[in-house]
Amino acid sequence: QYPELCDARVVAQQVDTGVSAQPMSMEEIVKGAKHRAVEAAASSDADNILSLGIESGIMSIDHRYYDVCACSAWDRTRHHLGFSCCFEIPQRVIDGIRAS
Repeated sequence: QYPELCDARVVAQQVDTGVSAQPMSMEEIVKGAKHRAVEAAASSDADNILSLGIESGIMSIDHRYYDVCACSAWDRTRHHLGFSCCFEIPQRVIDGIRAS
């Protein structure tokens, strides 16, 4: 179905996120995923078709907090975003994160 991917090679790259150690908004989570995808492409000497960046973080909706993950598929032209399901985080956990 995708002949250009038949000989695909997956290479893991450790790259800087460009965001805080614990992203606390959807905007920051998406920024981290995009940054990781671009940095992974830049750090590779391969002629990448697609580079992926994944970032997890916490977002707030109506004063409740949820963990969510964003994935950016970077084709060197634009980002194609996807998101995980999210789950609510208890307030006492959020308080502990903020205190650290």
